[in-house]
Amino acid sequence: MKIKINKRTCSIVVFSSLLLFNINNADAQCVTSIVSTRTSIACGESTLLTQVGTGGASSDDFTAGSLSGLWSSPGGVSTGYSLGGPCGTNPQGGVHLWFGNGASIPRTATTVPVDASCGGNICFDFRQETQGGACDGPDLTNEGVYLQYKTAIGNWTTINYFNPIGFPFTGWQNHCFPIPALAQTPTTQFRWQQTNASSTAYDFWGIDNVNIATCAGYSSIWSGGNIPFGYALDTITVSPLDTTTYSLIYSNGIDSCFANIFIDVDQPSIISTTIPAFCAGSDTLNAQATITANCSYSLQLWNYLPGGISQPGWSVGTSPQTYHNLDININSSLYSNYTMTTGGIFTFASYFVPVTDGDQLDAIFSSLGSNASECFYEVYDSQNNLLTTQGFPGSPPGNFSTTVSCPATASYNYSWQNITSGGVSGLNNPNSQNPLATVSVTTDFEVTAYDPLNPQCIAIDTVTVSPNTNPISATLSGNTVICTPDPVILNFVLSPGGPYEIDLVISTLTGPPSYVSYQLNQSGLINSGPNIGTQITFNPTQNTTYSILNITDVTSGCAASVINPTLVVTVNNPPYAGVVDVNPINLCKNDGLGFYLPNNIIGSPDLNGTWSFLGAGNPDPTLPFTGFNYSLDPGLFPSTPPGVYHTFQYQVSPQTGCPSASTVLIQVAIEDAPIAGILPTNPIEICLNTTTTTPIDLNSLFNANPSCPSCIQPNPFNLANWTDVSSTPSTVITNPGSWTTNVPGTYTLRYTAEISINCPSTDYKEITIIVNDIPSSVFSTNTVTNESCLNDNVNLIFSPNGIGPFQIQYFDPNFTLLTRTVDLNSYDIITGLPIIIPTNLAGSFTYSINNILDLGTGSASCSNSTYTTVSLLVTDPPNAGISTNNSICNDDFTLHSLNDPLEPFFPTGADAGGAWSFGTNPVTSGTFQAADPFGNIIDPFGTYTYTVVDISGICPNDNANITITSEIPPNPGTANTNTGICVNSSSITNYDLSQLLDGTQDNNGSWINNLTNLIVPGGMVDLTDPMFSIVFPATTNMFYFTYQLLPLTTSPCTNNGALPYSTICNITIHPEPQISPTSPTANPLVVPQSISTNIFVEMIEGTPPFTVNLQGNESPIGIYAPFIISPGMTGIGSVTPNYDFFNNPVTISINSITDGNNCTTTPIANVNVTVDPFPVITATASNFVECEGLPLNIIFEGIQGLTTIDIDFSIDGTVYSTGTPGILNSITTLGVQALSDISSLLFVGSNLIQIIKVEDNAGNICPDSLLPLPFIITINENPSISNFSSNSPICENNDAEISFNFDLGLPPFNVNYNYRVNTIPLTPALNQISCNNNHVEILRLPANTPIPVDYVFYITSFNDANGCNGKVFPLDINLKVNETPIIKLNSFLPAEICEGNTIPLNLQTPINLSTPAIPYTLEVNGTDLRFINNDGSIYNGAGIGNLISYTKNNSGVYPFIITDFYDANGCGIIDTINNSTTLTVNETANMIVTSTADTSELCKGDLAYINFEFTNGTAPWEVTFSKNGIPLTLPLYSSSITIPQSLYSYNTTYDIISLKDAKGCNKDPFDKNFNIIANPLPVGELYSKDRFLCDDGSTTEMMFTINSGNPRYSVSYSIGVENKLLNINTNSPFVLNTNQTGIWKITEVIDSKGCIANDVGEEIIISLNPSPVAKFDAYPQPTDVNNPFVNFIDNSTGHINAIWDFNNFANDTIANNSRFIHEFNAIADTHFVSLNIISDSGCVSSITQTIFINEAFSCFIPTSFTPNNDLFNDYFLPIIRGVKEYKLSIYNRIGDNIFETNKFTDTYCMFGCDEAWDGKEKNSTKFVTGGNYVYNIDVIDFNGKERSFQGSITLIR
Repeated sequence: MKIKINKRTCSIVVFSSLLLFNINNADAQCVTSIVSTRTSIACGESTLLTQVGTGGASSDDFTAGSLSGLWSSPGGVSTGYSLGGPCGTNPQGGVHLWFGNGASIPRTATTVPVDASCGGNICFDFRQETQGGACDGPDLTNEGVYLQYKTAIGNWTTINYFNPIGFPFTGWQNHCFPIPALAQTPTTQFRWQQTNASSTAYDFWGIDNVNIATCAGYSSIWSGGNIPFGYALDTITVSPLDTTTYSLIYSNGIDSCFANIFIDVDQPSIISTTIPAFCAGSDTLNAQATITANCSYSLQLWNYLPGGISQPGWSVGTSPQTYHNLDININSSLYSNYTMTTGGIFTFASYFVPVTDGDQLDAIFSSLGSNASECFYEVYDSQNNLLTTQGFPGSPPGNFSTTVSCPATASYNYSWQNITSGGVSGLNNPNSQNPLATVSVTTDFEVTAYDPLNPQCIAIDTVTVSPNTNPISATLSGNTVICTPDPVILNFVLSPGGPYEIDLVISTLTGPPSYVSYQLNQSGLINSGPNIGTQITFNPTQNTTYSILNITDVTSGCAASVINPTLVVTVNNPPYAGVVDVNPINLCKNDGLGFYLPNNIIGSPDLNGTWSFLGAGNPDPTLPFTGFNYSLDPGLFPSTPPGVYHTFQYQVSPQTGCPSASTVLIQVAIEDAPIAGILPTNPIEICLNTTTTTPIDLNSLFNANPSCPSCIQPNPFNLANWTDVSSTPSTVITNPGSWTTNVPGTYTLRYTAEISINCPSTDYKEITIIVNDIPSSVFSTNTVTNESCLNDNVNLIFSPNGIGPFQIQYFDPNFTLLTRTVDLNSYDIITGLPIIIPTNLAGSFTYSINNILDLGTGSASCSNSTYTTVSLLVTDPPNAGISTNNSICNDDFTLHSLNDPLEPFFPTGADAGGAWSFGTNPVTSGTFQAADPFGNIIDPFGTYTYTVVDISGICPNDNANITITSEIPPNPGTANTNTGICVNSSSITNYDLSQLLDGTQDNNGSWINNLTNLIVPGGMVDLTDPMFSIVFPATTNMFYFTYQLLPLTTSPCTNNGALPYSTICNITIHPEPQISPTSPTANPLVVPQSISTNIFVEMIEGTPPFTVNLQGNESPIGIYAPFIISPGMTGIGSVTPNYDFFNNPVTISINSITDGNNCTTTPIANVNVTVDPFPVITATASNFVECEGLPLNIIFEGIQGLTTIDIDFSIDGTVYSTGTPGILNSITTLGVQALSDISSLLFVGSNLIQIIKVEDNAGNICPDSLLPLPFIITINENPSISNFSSNSPICENNDAEISFNFDLGLPPFNVNYNYRVNTIPLTPALNQISCNNNHVEILRLPANTPIPVDYVFYITSFNDANGCNGKVFPLDINLKVNETPIIKLNSFLPAEICEGNTIPLNLQTPINLSTPAIPYTLEVNGTDLRFINNDGSIYNGAGIGNLISYTKNNSGVYPFIITDFYDANGCGIIDTINNSTTLTVNETANMIVTSTADTSELCKGDLAYINFEFTNGTAPWEVTFSKNGIPLTLPLYSSSITIPQSLYSYNTTYDIISLKDAKGCNKDPFDKNFNIIANPLPVGELYSKDRFLCDDGSTTEMMFTINSGNPRYSVSYSIGVENKLLNINTNSPFVLNTNQTGIWKITEVIDSKGCIANDVGEEIIISLNPSPVAKFDAYPQPTDVNNPFVNFIDNSTGHINAIWDFNNFANDTIANNSRFIHEFNAIADTHFVSLNIISDSGCVSSITQTIFINEAFSCFIPTSFTPNNDLFNDYFLPIIRGVKEYKLSIYNRIGDNIFETNKFTDTYCMFGCDEAWDGKEKNSTKFVTGGNYVYNIDVIDFNGKERSFQGSITLIR
C-alpha cells in the first residue's frame, strides 16, 4: 500500500484503484468498507460508491484466521488453501482466502445453504495473480474461476466466469452480482471454482470480504450529501457539489459496523484582469475559468517481429506457459498488469486507463525470458495522440513515464456586477467574458463563472477598475418620489457632442429586469422616433430602479463615464379610505366587541388610516384608533333614539407625493337589548304530597331576597314567557303563577326575554325544580319465611324506595328505638354491610319500622311514618354426634350393633332416634357383620352415615360419618389340586413348593414337611431324596406340605381365635411313558391320494390317556391329527398322507407322546405308506362374453390322473356330463384341450359354470378343493328399439326432434338413419348417431324446401356397446313443418313523454303477409301477455280493437322487449334486430334548495350561498326567486348551481317562486323561503420579544392576541412552510414558549361562529443562530497498556474555539488543537475525554467519549497442582489479563468434562476460588484421582481477537 499526497486531498490508492474506507466497531461481528474508483472528482462529475461488507452467517472476511460457518463442511473448501497473504495482502492489508502453491485441483470454495429468498447481491473481493515468479496467475481461457449457485433441487448454474485473458483481475477488485431470480430460495448454495490449472504450483487466485444478501442478514443504510433518507442498496452514484463525507451503517439489527469515505470536489478556479481599451477612459475586463480534468489514456499491446513471430501473444515459450507483462503505475502505485496470451503477428489488444490531469503515469515492462523482442506497446493520450512506441522494431520494449494532461471538460458562462455602486452600471455587456468598463470613480467589478451543464459549479473573482481621463461624461437625475399615476422624467446631462446611444436597465420589485435603448442629443432629448425632442418618460406603478447600462458616443463609438448611473424611484399610491357599504347600520348594546365598522367598508381601503368618534365626548378611550381594524364595542356608547345616530370617521392621511387625505363617515344606531332577568342559581327541591305538589309562583322567583340578593326582574317583563325545556319537545307553561306537577323528577323551566324587532335577543334564564317522591319501605329478613335456625346469619331487609340514602327508625324485640342509615340495598351507609340481627336464642322476635327519611331529597327532607313490622322465628338444630373411624378384620363374623352407645360405632354425643345409611341405601337392621363363619361377606366396609332430622323443617338435618375400615388377614393361598411332577422333569431335584399354591398367598410365610413336621428352608425341596422312597417304574407316591402365616401383633385379625393361618398341599411323582418296540404299524400300507390309513400304537408304561403326535415327510404335508389312547395301553389313529412324487412312499414318524399325568416322551419310531394320486384338470371357455345366438366352446385340459377323464359340470345348476363324442367331449390325452360348443345350453345374462366331479379311468375322484374354480359366461341380448318418433308438427326454422328409445341392449347405441320428402332421400344419404337408452336427435331441416312439407324418417341399422346388432327395425315416422310469422317492434312515437302520459306500442303490421293463424299471442317484458290481430290491435277483452298502450307515472327509461310471440299453430319468430325499444319518461322538474341559513350563520363581508340542486327534470333549468321582495330570474343552468350573495346586513329574506326544465315538465309554484344572518369578524395580532435564538433549545414567548369576533377562536399560524393550530378561548393574549425558527405569522383566525379574520397582523421572523456540533474521533480504541497513545481528531463543525478536557486530577486541558496524540498512563483504566466548543454567535456544544486503556493480553498456565488443603498450590488457576470473555474446561482421559468455568482472575487466590479447579468432579464434592488431565482455554481479548490454549495438567495427590 502506498500513499499519495497532493494539494487537494490525502487519498489512499490501492491495487486497481480500489479506494476503501472503513471504521468498524471492534466488538461487532462484521466489517464494512466503502469503495470508490476516485476520491477526487471535478465539480459536476459523478462517482460510484460501493459497499463492501461482511457479517453474520452469510459473510466472511477471514480476519479470524479460520473459516467461518459460511463454508460447507467437510470439503466445502478444497484442500491446500491458505488464510493469509502468501502473495500479498488484501486491500485492507489483512488476510484472505488464497488458493496458492499446493492447492488441490479443482479449487473450490462452497458455502452452506443460505436463505437468499429475499434477493439482493452477492459481493466479494477477487484477485487473480499476475504472471511470473513464485506467485503465478491464470493465463489460459480454461483457467478462469466460475461463480455459481445451486438450489436444493437444481444443478450448479454459472452467474459469472472470470476469464483471465488480458489479465483483467490482477489487482484486488470488488464485484457485486444480483442474485438470479431462480437462485432466490431459502436453501441456496454458492461456490467459486477453478476447474483447470497447469498444476498445483500455478494459476493462483483468491477471494475476500464475501457478503451474500440474506433475508435475516446484514443490510446497509447510507447517509451524507444528497443520498435519499433510508437508502439501502449496495451501490449508489453520487454527484457532490462540494467536498462531502458519505457514511454507511452496516447492521443486522444486533451487530453494527460503520464506514466513511471523503469525496473531494474540485471547484472551478477563475482569474480576472483588466486590459486598456481602445477608447480613452475605458478598460476591457477579462476572465478565464478552469477546472481540473479527468480523462482516460489508452494502451495498445502488439505482437510483431519482422520476419515472423515464434510465439503467440507475449508468450515466453516455456512449459508451462509464462508471459512477458507490463505494469501500469499511477502516482507510483500499481493500477493494473497487462499481457497478451494469444494472437498472431501484428495483432494487438487495447485497454483504457482512467487518469487525472497532473497524474504521473509509468509503464514498466517485465521480461521473463526469451522472445521479448516480439513484444511492443503504444500509449495514447485522451485526444488519441500517440505518446510513445516501445519495443519496435525487433527489440524488447522499454519503460515509459509521462505527466498526464487532460483537456478542459467544461465551458463557462460569465456574469459581471458593479459591487461598488450596485447593478451593472459602467458595463457595456455584463454577460460577456470580456465586457467594456467605463467608470468615473474607482469601482470593483465581481465576475461569476458557472458551468451551464452544472450551474452549481461556480467560480468568483473581483477586479478593480480605476477611473481614466474620459472626454465623454454623463449624469442621470429625476423625481425620486411620485404619486400614481404621476410620470417619472429622466434628466440627462451629457458632454457636448453626440448624438449618444443610451442603454437602460429597468428593475422592479417583481418580475425580471427589462432593457430599453434610446438615442439622445447633447441636451438629453430623444433624437429620433415619434417622441423626438422629448425627455425619456415612464409611468411606474411600483418602486422602480432606472440604471444606465451604457452610454456610447455614436460618432466615436466610445463610452461615457457616468457620474450618477442609477435613479431609484419610490412610487406611492394616493390615500384611499374605501366606500361605505351600508349606512346607517343598526347595532345592539349587547352585540359585543366586533369589526362592525371595518367590515362595512368595501373597495380595498388603505389599512393605515385613523378612526375617530365625531359625537359628543369620547366614550371609547381607544379612539382615535390608528389602523383599519378598529373594534367597536356598542356597550360603551349610549343607546340612540329612533332616527338619531352616532357618526364615526375613517381617514387616511396624505403621504409623500400624494398631498390629499381620504375620508369616509359611518352612522351607527345603538339599541338597548332585552334582558331575561336573574333567577336563583340553586335548584329548588320539593316533595310530592300524596298526588301533587304545592303550587309555585315562578314569576316571584325574580324578586330579590336573602337567598338570592342578585335576582332581578326581566326588562321588559312578559309574565307568560315560560317553557318547560326538560320535556321533549319543550312545552309552554300556561300557569306560571301557580306551577304544580303530580310526577316526580327534575324540571328545567326557562324564561325567555321579550323579542325586540330591531335588536333580537337570545337571552334567557332557567330555574331547576327537583320534585321528589315520598320514600317507602317493605320490612322483611333475608330468610324465605322469616324463620331461622339457632345462630344463623340473618339480615334485616328494609327495601327502601326513593333516592337514598335513607335514615330509618325502627323498634327491636325489646322495643328499643334504633336509627340506621342505609342505601337502596339495605346496607349500612358507613360500613357497607347489611344490618345483622341476633339469633343466639330460640324463640319469636318482632321488629317494627317507625319512620323512613329520604336523605337524597336534600332540603325537601321527604319522609314517611307508615308503620310496618316483621317477626323472626329462631329454632334449635338437631345433633348427630361426632364422627369416628374403626377397623375390623374382614374375616370377623361377630355381629355389631350400630345404635348401642356401648359399641365403638355409635357417634359420641348424638341424639337418639336417628337413621343409618350406607351411601344411598338405608341400614334398617342397625347392625354390622363383616363375614359369616364360612367367609362370605355380609356387610360392606366403608362410611356409614348417622342422620338426625329436624321435624320442624327450619334447621338443616345433621349428619355424622362412621368409617369402618377393612383389615385384610394373612393369606396362606389355596392349594393347587392334582399337582404332580414327572420323574424326568428337570426341576425335580430343586422343586419350589410355592408351585403347590395358586399364587394368591402372602410371601412372608414358612413351609412345613408333613413327613418330618420340620420347616423346609426357602421352600425348596429335592424330591429325589430317599425319604420320598420312589420306586420306578411302576409306583407313584403322594407327599404333603403345609404353608402357614401369623398376623402382626397390632392387627385385629385373630382367625376368629384359631391362629395361625395355613394351607395343606400335596404333590405326586409320576413315571415317564414308554412305547412298545413293535409300534407303530399302518393298515393299509397303500392308499389313494386323499384317503386315510390307520396307525397302530401300543404303550408299555405311563398313565392313560396318551396323546400321540404324528408327522409325515411329504410336501405338501398331508393331514396328521393327534389321537388319544384311552382307555388301556393300545390305540389307533387315522392320518391322510399327501401325494409327493419325490417322497413316495411317505415315512410317518411319532413326534411325541404325552400321558394323563402330562409326562411326555419323544420315541424314535416310524412306518412307510404308499399314496396313489387323483386326477386334476383345468377348465375355461373360448369367450366369457358373447352376443346372443353366437357359438361358444367350453375347454377342458388334464394335468394328472389316468385317462380317459370324465367331467361332470353344471350351468346355473343344470348338470351335464362329458362322454358324448362331438357333443360333450372327455379328456383322452393329458395336456391336450377337449373342446365342446355349449352356446345352445346358455341363456341371456350371466351363466355360472361349476365343475362338480372329475374321475379318472381308475375310478380316482379329484377332491373338491382341487376342482377348477367356477366361472361366469355372459350372454348379451341383442338391442331393440321400443320407440321411434318425432315432435311433429313443428314450425318453419325450428329444429326437428327425432326420439330413439331402447328397451334392450347396453348403451351407448350406434344408429344409422335417413329421411326423405315423399320418396326422395335427402343428403346426406346416411345419418349416424351415438346415444343412450333415451335420446332426442336435434336436426335442422333444409331451408329451401317449400313450406308446409312432410318428411319421412327411417332406420337402416343399429347396435349397442356390446357390439350386438339389432335384428328388429321400427316403422318409419312422419314429421310436418308449418309456416312461421315474424314480429317486429318499432320505436315509440314520440320517443319521450312526461310522467303520467299515455303512448301506444308501435308494432310493424301487418304481421303476416300470407295467411295468418290468429289470434297471435304476444308477451312483452316477460309479464305483459296480450292476444292481438294481424294489424296489432287487441283481439279480445278490454280495449278490443285498440292498439296496446302504456301509461307511466314515474320517470325513467323503460325498456320494452318482446319476450314471446306465436300464432295459433304455436309458430312465431321475434325479429332479432327489431325486437326491443325504450321509452323515456321525463320526470317533473324539481330541486332541493339549501342555503347558508340551513347550516350556519354568516359572517359580515363574507359570501352567502344559495344552492339549487336540480334533482328532477331535464337540463337546462330556469329558477325564479325574490330577494327581500324583489323578483329575480336566474339564467338557464345545465347542472346544479350555487349562487353567491354578498351580505352585509344582519337579515336577508329569500323566496323561491318557480322551476322550469327543458322538457316542459315544470314545477310552479315552488314554495320555499328562508332568512340568512351575518356576524362580526375577528382580528389577530402576533408579538414576540426575542427574535434571535441559539439552536440549543433556547425559547422565546410568542404572544397571540385576538380582538373582536366571538370566542372560542381557532387560530391557524405558520412557521415557514409548517402549519399549526391553536384554540384560544378568550380575548386575553395567549403566550406560547417555543424555540422554533422561521417566519411566524397568523394565517387564519376563525371564531366560534366560523367567521374568519381579514386582519391577522404582521409576520415575525425568529432566527436561529446555528449551534456548533461537537464531534471527535479517537483511535485506536480500545487500546492497551502497551500502547497508551490515542490519536484525537476534532471533527466538530461551526465553532471558533475548542477546549479539550481530560477530566483528570491534573486538570489537563488543550485549547484549539484539531489533531494531536495524547499519552495516557500505562495502566488499565477508563478515561472520560470532553470536547467543549463555542461558535462566533456564542452558542456552545460539548461531547464526552469514554477512552479504554485495557490490560494487555497475557496468560500464565501452570502445569501441575496439589489439592491437599495446605494453602499452597491447592488450585489449578490460569492467570489471565486483558480479556473480556473466557472459558476454562477440564477433561479426563476418556474425554469427560469434569470442570468448567467462565470466571477468571489476574491474581492467585488461596481459598474460595470460583475461577479455579480444586480437583473435584463438576457439581460434586468427590475428589478425582491423581494423574494427567487435559485443559482447554478459549478467550476473546479486548481487541476482539479469539485465542485458544490446550494442554495437560498433572494433579498430584
